[in-house]
Amino acid sequence: MTHSVPILALAFACLFGQATFAETGAGQETLAELLAGEQIDFQVPHSEDLGSPITNGDVLDTPETRIIATYAANGGRLYVFRRSKAQGSWRGAEVRWPEASETACKGGSITDIAVANGTIYLTGHINPSAACTLVLAETLEAQDTLYGWPVAQFQDGRIVYQHSEIHFAPTHYAELSIYDPVKRQHHQLYPPKPETPLRRHYLERVRAAYARCCVDHPPAACGSEFSNHNHPCNPEFFESSLGEVVVDDATDSLTFRVRYEDIVGTEDVMYVVRHLREAPEVRETAAAGQRPP
Repeated sequence: MTHSVPILALAFACLFGQATFAETGAGQETLAELLAGEQIDFQVPHSEDLGSPITNGDVLDTPETRIIATYAANGGRLYVFRRSKAQGSWRGAEVRWPEASETACKGGSITDIAVANGTIYLTGHINPSAACTLVLAETLEAQDTLYGWPVAQFQDGRIVYQHSEIHFAPTHYAELSIYDPVKRQHHQLYPPKPETPLRRHYLERVRAAYARCCVDHPPAACGSEFSNHNHPCNPEFFESSLGEVVVDDATDSLTFRVRYEDIVGTEDVMYVVRHLREAPEVRETAAAGQRPP
């Protein structure tokens, strides 16, 4: 079985943020009104939040579950509620983002909710090019964070996620990883290591171009970012973007397209990563209509 998450929709969600369910529904709905309307029996740990408007949240509704994540505007606290439709019961919790560190990130407005094999993923807005995803167990206990946002999922709960980027950086480069919530392990899939032939050839061309442009007085053809010395000049981080990601549970593999689009021109490359649970094997081909170098 193959399936994917629409990348364009996720990009716009991260760029502009989604309207909260409170805004699209009952306007300035309070937390107390939400609990009453959804028939959620939950003892709010901060009673002052009951009269607070709810904001910056999202809702996921599937045949199996209904999940609501929202902030109480009064104190900025995040509340998450999950209803098992089979059991007909709600579970609620105040959930806290971990303090940002080298191993954890911290998001803001909830722009997307996903569930994979019981594990819950709340994507929190950081800036137009960055998000932090909070990983919750079925019990709503925080387990981990992903510096980025989910783009596809496997039936066993593993998530493929795109890494966040610095919004105003001179170049934006695609990075893709897979996360296993059981082992709580991350494995980077793209850029591939070791380098694959098509990417290595493009990288060599970028390196040569940067050598010409990353000088005190670069040629005008290099562009303003080089003439203003506002470019990192690191060819490893050349401009690239990620297309649709499709996973195949039967073969434990995924397929995605990367567009190389730096100073030396544009190329589209297809990647297939197989045997993800064992020793990942990367295959790379030039996209249809393009000749390999």
